[in-house]
Amino acid sequence: MPTAHSRTLSAPAEDYSAPLPAPAEAERAGGLVKRLVSLLTGAKREVGELERFLVLMAIAARSLGVPMVRGENPAEIMPAARTNVLSIAESTGIPRETVRRKVRELLEMKLIFRSGQLLGLSGAGWRTIAPGLHRMACPAED
Repeated sequence: MPTAHSRTLSAPAEDYSAPLPAPAEAERAGGLVKRLVSLLTGAKREVGELERFLVLMAIAARSLGVPMVRGENPAEIMPAARTNVLSIAESTGIPRETVRRKVRELLEMKLIFRSGQLLGLSGAGWRTIAPGLHRMACPAED
């Protein structure tokens, strides 16, 4: 019986007539899938669960690639862009209360920081996700 939190997935209609990818494309796709599995396996090991990792990555996506500013501690430089619980819930499809719990866990793990209602990736959060991102970006090192 479905619960309030259950989600149903609908499978796309099977199309067995679709051509298979060319060998070079299949090899690239296989390498990407291998790196993605490695990223998710590492995430499970480092962060404890994949939904928590998804929330961390949503915060990272908003935090990285933006100007950096000094935090209250002059030794710490933080991203200028931040996000909030509602934005994470909307962008990931995770219920807001679940995001709120995951944010609380990530704050306790010191992987993110809070400034008022806004959340950002901490230095410890960056050090946690950087190795997996590097493996994703550098296929020659597989």
